[in-house]
Amino acid sequence: KHPAPKNMNDVAALYADVFITCIGGKEPDNNDWKQLRSLLTNPTSPMTLTPDEIEHFFTRKDHEHMTKLDNEIKHLEITEEGAPPRAMVMNDTPKPRDVRQTIGRPVVGLGCLAVLFAILYPTVHLTVCGRGRAPCKNNLKQIGLALHNYHDTYNCFPPAFVLGPDGKPWHSWRALILPFLDAEELAKKYRFDEPWNGPNNSKLLDQRPDVFACRGFDGVVNVSTRRTSYLAVVGSESAWPGTPSIQVNDMTDGPSYTVMVIEVRDAFIPWLAPDDLSFEEAIAPPTDQEGRQPSSVHTGGGHVLMGDATVRFVNTNLAPEMWKGMLTRAGGETITDF
Repeated sequence: KHPAPKNMNDVAALYADVFITCIGGKEPDNNDWKQLRSLLTNPTSPMTLTPDEIEHFFTRKDHEHMTKLDNEIKHLEITEEGAPPRAMVMNDTPKPRDVRQTIGRPVVGLGCLAVLFAILYPTVHLTVCGRGRAPCKNNLKQIGLALHNYHDTYNCFPPAFVLGPDGKPWHSWRALILPFLDAEELAKKYRFDEPWNGPNNSKLLDQRPDVFACRGFDGVVNVSTRRTSYLAVVGSESAWPGTPSIQVNDMTDGPSYTVMVIEVRDAFIPWLAPDDLSFEEAIAPPTDQEGRQPSSVHTGGGHVLMGDATVRFVNTNLAPEMWKGMLTRAGGETITDF
């Protein structure tokens, strides 16, 4: 049983799942549904709707608003006795008195849910979307802390990759920071005397730590269990020049303005592979497209890990010049807040 909400933010946090379930046309949990219905009749509830609020909503003729609301509730079906017909909800000029009488009934109908959505939608939307982005942001925070713990131990960040005896990239920075990600046992299994896809190391591909994969809105990992969502930007101007390692002091543009790791929707790169984005591949701000480019499943942009271990959400509409400046560690660009 949920605790009684004290304000509208509490309502959104507690009942976001109920709203989303209803809008998806599915049956919500009965206990949650009963609690939500009781909010309409409890005088002490922050959800109590006044007649003026109801009348204001149902007499407005904002076509765009009503169309949006129509799309949000078009799959909802209320079959309980006393529920008003859907036409009553979407009619531009229904009688407020009839609506008030409907809402006053013990059973909450579709009209009530429409009012609730109109009032709560912004808060619910932010709550749900924020919840979808939070795990991804936390992953990058953990990676950032691991990189800085590596720096504290070795007085430098790890290289983007380590070359093998054959002169080819054998090991990724992701393998090098495993001991700093509470993955000591996995780190012990990894062998540096063979490449990442050698006989022993290839067996570890299915043991990818969760921190290397973004989880989407529904909490399900959006990439194959062998692939990673987080890549470095490798280039002579970036924080990852290749085999050389850099120190924090080498970020003369400022660690807080220098990108270290970016989110990628799915570049089809195995998490142990010594493969990341080149500077040229990363030159455009995040999009929602898969492939070798900055991207994400999150609406409006993607996360980036900065050199000071902070995580920022970069908007898709960020000026390309500013984004390019963020990819360099010592380019001398002026970076404003973003």
